[in-house]
Amino acid sequence: MQDSSYNTPDLNRDGEPSLTPESTANLRGLQIITACLITGSCLFMLVTLFLSEGALELNPDALSWIAVGFAVFVFLLSFYFPGNMLRRQLSEVDVSDFENKPPADRQTDLLTLFHGPHIVAGAMFEGAVFFNLVAYVVTPFAGNIGVAIFLILVMAARFPSRVRITTWVNDISHEFAVR
Repeated sequence: MQDSSYNTPDLNRDGEPSLTPESTANLRGLQIITACLITGSCLFMLVTLFLSEGALELNPDALSWIAVGFAVFVFLLSFYFPGNMLRRQLSEVDVSDFENKPPADRQTDLLTLFHGPHIVAGAMFEGAVFFNLVAYVVTPFAGNIGVAIFLILVMAARFPSRVRITTWVNDISHEFAVR
């Protein structure tokens, strides 16, 4: 039977997952970037709703459908592209060199690898949100607002929490140890 303790992040005195100070700073930066992507999308939505005076129509034009299609494409691509980017980066890690590093350095290295794909995914979603909101300004189709709200919620669900990141780092470290 396998030991599954690696799935539970180490906890500090306060019951929060342990991260080194450097990793905590990296995580905080990633959280700020993610919050900015979400906030920018929400603010632009408020501007578009204000400009269109909250009008909602149920008759989309071609641009509205293209924007919705683009959002579906981005959503589907978000399952492949950032994950593939991360897998490629992880495959390039020299496992023997990684295992010889102190745990704090391993944690920081893995968190650094996580940044790029996470930011790329957030930027993809933000681009699809903005496209749908611009389409909404042109033709106030309710579907474009709905899609924008959905994508903002997806970005919020992907927010890099301390527990999520610590668990991910521990899981990847365990995978490297088994290689």
